[in-house]
Amino acid sequence: MRTLLLVAAVAALVGVAWLILERRAHRTTAPPARPRVPVATVPVMSSNIETQVQATGNVQAWFDVEISAQVSDNISVLYVDEGDVVTAGQALVQLDVSEINAMYDAAVAARVSADAAVRQMSATLTNTLRQFGRTEQLFHEKVIGQQEYDDAETAVKLARGRHDVTIAECNRLRAQEKELVVRRERYTVRAPFAGVIAQVHLDSGAYVTPNVPVVRMTRISPVKVQVELPEMHAPHVHVGQPANVRIWTIVAQVFTGTVTRIYPALNARWRTQTVEIMCPNTEGRMRPGMFARAEIITGRTRAVLVPEVAVMKLSGSGITHLYTIVDGCAQRIDVNVVTELGAYVAVAGAVQAGQPVVVKGQLRVQTGTPVTVTPTAMLP
Repeated sequence: MRTLLLVAAVAALVGVAWLILERRAHRTTAPPARPRVPVATVPVMSSNIETQVQATGNVQAWFDVEISAQVSDNISVLYVDEGDVVTAGQALVQLDVSEINAMYDAAVAARVSADAAVRQMSATLTNTLRQFGRTEQLFHEKVIGQQEYDDAETAVKLARGRHDVTIAECNRLRAQEKELVVRRERYTVRAPFAGVIAQVHLDSGAYVTPNVPVVRMTRISPVKVQVELPEMHAPHVHVGQPANVRIWTIVAQVFTGTVTRIYPALNARWRTQTVEIMCPNTEGRMRPGMFARAEIITGRTRAVLVPEVAVMKLSGSGITHLYTIVDGCAQRIDVNVVTELGAYVAVAGAVQAGQPVVVKGQLRVQTGTPVTVTPTAMLP
């Protein structure tokens, strides 16, 4: 019995010793090497780029006016409709001219009669002057007396006075006729500039007065883009600087413009400066009311450029970063995107020209991950 207990105790001791030795063996075994992740890299570039400030705003018509009639009357004819393109001076609306035409015809008739009276009085004055000449000669020859001479002289004065009054009346009627021509022209509403009919407020037959708009006209070539510039960028923007304008609904086209006006006062509520940019719009693709983003070119500077695909953004943090290679391992570098240049972006951070940045495979690495630089075409 004692022998069996002794054998069991020895066996237990041997098992414990074996377990301890096995654990020590596992502790001294080296961990397996981490697999290397294949990545592709490109060197960081340095180049001169345009410095710019960005602002958002809206497209506005160059001109946008409500047009009213100058007189009160009924609309006789509407010559235009919404969307019509018109030229400066083109007739838009015709008011009823029947009454003014009647007044004009009466004035013309009175002026014609006055012209005839002037001709008649001119003939009478001429005949009176001839008679006075003969009377004056007879008076000097002492054939007639002083009374007859005085009567002839008075007749000349009366004839000349009637002639002058007739001429004055004729001139008055001519002026009245011209006034009616001007008044009749006011019955035609004309376009003050070349543009597009945006809205017709009234229909034919409606009664209008000078304070009632008849049509609304707008000019959309060129257009002005009014943007709100952050206060920190306001000192860098000046009249005459070029600008690139992008419309969110026309993503495939960039419109060029020029800064034409800078408002003198800032918006006290939003701390922004209003800037107007003039953009040609010959094709009419930019419409008033469209949302726009403007990039105002303020100068040139030296910048560090990396491919746009190399820059990643941490979700929900706003932090942008990229990966470079240090001693065969990935190394994360936080950067700030300064300017977007299509396939490349200008960044600010601890990156230098010539330094490799990961452009493919960066989603599978983090700081310290061993990597193998592989040509892009061989990556999955």
